[in-house]
Amino acid sequence: MKTSKIKMSIVVLLIVLSITGQEIRSNEVVTITGRHIKKRIKHAEKFSSFFHKNVDELVEILPPTTHRDYTSLKPTNFRKVRLKSRTGYYLEVLNSGKVAGNTIETNYSVLEMQVIAPQIKRIKSVLTGKYISINSDGKVKTKTNISPDIYFIEEVLPHSFYSYFSIKYPKSTKEPPWLLGLKQKVGNKSYGVACRASRTLPGDNETQFSVMDF
Repeated sequence: MKTSKIKMSIVVLLIVLSITGQEIRSNEVVTITGRHIKKRIKHAEKFSSFFHKNVDELVEILPPTTHRDYTSLKPTNFRKVRLKSRTGYYLEVLNSGKVAGNTIETNYSVLEMQVIAPQIKRIKSVLTGKYISINSDGKVKTKTNISPDIYFIEEVLPHSFYSYFSIKYPKSTKEPPWLLGLKQKVGNKSYGVACRASRTLPGDNETQFSVMDF
C-alpha cells in the first residue's frame, strides 16, 4: 500500500514538473536588457575587428539600468532611409512580407530606422508596416508585432558602412553574430535575396550597408 502511494506521489510530481516546464517554455520571453546587449557585443567583438566603441563605453551611454527591458522602450528618434548593400542592392520589404533586394530604388525600399538607444535599432518598412527580424533558424523574416527578434545592434564600419546583427540570436556564443545581408538572386542580377543570417560573417560585402536618407 505504501509502495503504491509512493509511486502515485512520484507520478504526480513528474506531471507537475512536466506542466511547469511546458509553461516556462511556452511563456518564455527573452527580454533585451543592458546585460544582454553587453554580452552580445562582447560576443560580436570576438569575430569583428571593426567595433568602434569599447563595450563598457557603449553600455554606459545606454539608458541607466542594465536590467531595463528595451522592448518596453519607445523609440527616441525616427529616420526614413534606404539601406543599400555593398553588393549593390536596396533592401526591400514586399507586401508578402518577404525581405528582398533590388538594384533600383522603389517604394518597398523606404524604411524607418527607429532608434531605441545608441546603436540599438529597429527597422520598419514604411509601405507595409512590417519589422525586419531574424528568427531562431537564422532566416530573415518580417513581423508586425514588437518582439525581441526585431532588435539589432548597429555596427559602424570603415568608409561609412554599417552592419546590423541580431541581439537575440544566436544563442551559442561559439557562433559568429547573425547579420542582416543581401546577395544576388540566382539567375537574375537585378534582384537580391536575403542572406541566411546564420551563415553570414562580419566583414562580408553582403552584410555591409550604406544608409541613405530618404
